[in-house]
Amino acid sequence: MNLYSTPDARFWQTKLNPNETLLWIDRSQLTVVLAWPAIVAATPAMMYAGRYLYKQYTKGELPLHEIISDWQTYSVEVTMIAGLVYCFFYLFRFGILFPGEEKYAITDQRLMVWRKTKTPRLIEKEFGPSLELVRPRWPRKSVMFAQDALAYREKRNPFSQALDPKSFRRIGFVNPRNPEEMEQALTHLLQSHPQSRI
Repeated sequence: MNLYSTPDARFWQTKLNPNETLLWIDRSQLTVVLAWPAIVAATPAMMYAGRYLYKQYTKGELPLHEIISDWQTYSVEVTMIAGLVYCFFYLFRFGILFPGEEKYAITDQRLMVWRKTKTPRLIEKEFGPSLELVRPRWPRKSVMFAQDALAYREKRNPFSQALDPKSFRRIGFVNPRNPEEMEQALTHLLQSHPQSRI
């Protein structure tokens, strides 16, 4: 496959150094993660509200067309519906995590990740003795190679002024669309850079 014919080729060409060659480019694919604290918090309320509304509806005591026009009479039902909608939103927001759009690239010199967040930026790591590849248990077929500070979790020790280790998260190729091609590019580079650690 000709990497320079892919849609992201122009983007990565602007990031290359002189005499640097692309070996692999890709993007992250959608990963759905169910956060158990959010499920435990929202599910009981959803079940209770759903059961109540279902019973009212089967008894004929929940005329949906009248609730809109005379919502004060059906205050309990309106509260249940509002609670159900809120729980769905809460579960969607905090129970299902969608990763930000990321672009990945491997060259003959560097590993690069372009993070499209509120402040888009390029995270890169050059091949050398300091490069360490970490393979997390989940998501599988992912490779981490750098760390990024979480500004909203930043905690400093007043004596050492050092960042709390929990204020960092690993950055890398998370759940790429073509993990086989990524492995081939990494294998090629690790053979040519045996001092890198994996």
